[in-house]
Amino acid sequence: MDLTEPGLEALRWITSKTYAHKAPHQYITRQNYPEEFDALKARIEAEGTMEGYQLFSSYTRNRYLHIGEYRYWAYDFILNRAKNSDYKRTPEGTWYYPAAYTPDAVRHENRTERDVRLGRQTKL
Repeated sequence: MDLTEPGLEALRWITSKTYAHKAPHQYITRQNYPEEFDALKARIEAEGTMEGYQLFSSYTRNRYLHIGEYRYWAYDFILNRAKNSDYKRTPEGTWYYPAAYTPDAVRHENRTERDVRLGRQTKL
């Protein structure tokens, strides 16, 4: 399994249309590439680092694996990748797309289960 930059580039990545203007990225599905999907997802889980991502006023953390000019992350049966040069980072290291940046983001990972049920949010 070739999980190097050239090997990953050989896959047919689909450009996301829904998020094209606010979080441009590409993805592959497990259905289309089961072996590559499983191998890359396992590598993301083993070698990836937890990093913040902000979309408008929403903030989350994902496990990213950086290979070449892209960062890769898994979400259920989808593997995503985004070109790092399309994004910027806050001084704290949070990734964001300039057209979809709101300085007063909400940190969702700090909420308790009770906060989630009550719709409470914790400011950055």
